[in-house]
Amino acid sequence: GSGAKYFRATSIVGVLVLVVAALAAYLLHAKTAASPPSPLPRGLLSRFSAAHNASLLWGTYRPGLYFGLRTRTAPTALVAGLLWAQEGSTELRHQCEQDALERYGFAAHDGESYARQPIEDSKHGISLTTSFVKPESADGISTSGTAEDGISGAWAARISVAASTDSSHSPISPDPKRAAAEKRKSVYFYLGIDNEHAAEATGVDGNANSLFFGGPPSFVSESETVFLHAAGSVADLGNFSLLAEARAVGDNAEHRPVEAHWWATGGEEGRK
Repeated sequence: GSGAKYFRATSIVGVLVLVVAALAAYLLHAKTAASPPSPLPRGLLSRFSAAHNASLLWGTYRPGLYFGLRTRTAPTALVAGLLWAQEGSTELRHQCEQDALERYGFAAHDGESYARQPIEDSKHGISLTTSFVKPESADGISTSGTAEDGISGAWAARISVAASTDSSHSPISPDPKRAAAEKRKSVYFYLGIDNEHAAEATGVDGNANSLFFGGPPSFVSESETVFLHAAGSVADLGNFSLLAEARAVGDNAEHRPVEAHWWATGGEEGRK
C-alpha cells in the first residue's frame, strides 16, 4: 500500500517536472521568435557588397583564349591577353584550338584571386606557365579593388617560358620538335580597351578612353627602370597603370639575354 502511494506520488512529481520544463522551453522559444533580430551596424551590407564587387574587378573573364584577363565592367572594359610564336612561323597562338596544343587549361583556380596554368606547345617548341594572383591583406581578405589601400584592382601576372624538347628522339635523325625548340621565341602580353558596344549602350564614343606608354613611376628612378610602363584611363574603370618586365632566370641566366619590346597600334614602338 504505502509503496504504491510513494510510487504514484513520485510519478506525479516527475510528470509535473517534465510539464514545467516543456512549458519553459515553449515560452523561451515563443519569446525568441517574437523578438526582432539585432540591427546590423549602419552601412555593413553596403560595405560588404562594395568590397565583394571590388574583389572581382579583375579576373580571367575571357573564355576562348589561352590566357586572357578582363575587368568586370560594361560596356567599356580593359582587357589583357597572351600571344606567342616562333621564328619563321606564320602561326600566332592566341585563341584556344583543341588539337593545336598538347596541354592547356587551368591546373588551379580559386575563382577570384589565384590561377595557374601549364601550357605545352611542342610544334612551336615552347612550354609556358601562366600565373595570375591578387594581393591579400594581413587578415587574408582580398584587398584587390578596395579604396582604403589605394591599389584598386591590383593584380600580377607571370608568364614563365622555356624551350620544350622531346629527348626520346635519336640525335641522328631529324627531330622537328627539337628543331622547333632551338628557334627564337616571341611572347606577347598585350593591353587593349574593349568599347565595341559602348556607343550604342551609352551614346558616348570611346574617345574619352586612353592607353599609352608612360614614364617611370615616382618610386623608381629613370636610371633604374628595367621594365615597360603602360598607363591610361577607361571610362568604367578610371586610371590604370601596368608595369611589365622580361628577365632570364635559372642556370646561366646572364648568358641568355631576354629583350622586352613594346609596340602600339599608333605606330609607336621601342625596346628595353
